[in-house]
Amino acid sequence: MRKEKLTLWKPEEYTYPMAMGFIPNIMTYIHDEDTQIRPVMIVVPGGGYCVVSPTEAEIVALDFYEKGYNAFVLTYTTNLLMQIALGDQPMKDLSRAIRYVRKNADDFHADPDKVVRL
Repeated sequence: MRKEKLTLWKPEEYTYPMAMGFIPNIMTYIHDEDTQIRPVMIVVPGGGYCVVSPTEAEIVALDFYEKGYNAFVLTYTTNLLMQIALGDQPMKDLSRAIRYVRKNADDFHADPDKVVRL
């Protein structure tokens, strides 16, 4: 399994004022034992936009991985202190993740037309 953390934004592109150095990212769970083209599941853990719940992240991605998917876990922008509104930033993070996976589908041995999110 290829497991690596990939950032979705360049530091100069990401502008959420309460980020404090955080940049949204995805963790990959890629079948690398072959070059079979596989469907993709992007796991978007819950957490009420305050946190990204770890109990809804890797365990879910590994379940889809075992079912033959190449899986990704999105760690999106959250607002733990609830001081500055998130606006649509989490949705921008998800959109960026989907575009990133589709753009790099060859590297991920993924079918760009079979990218789903949970």
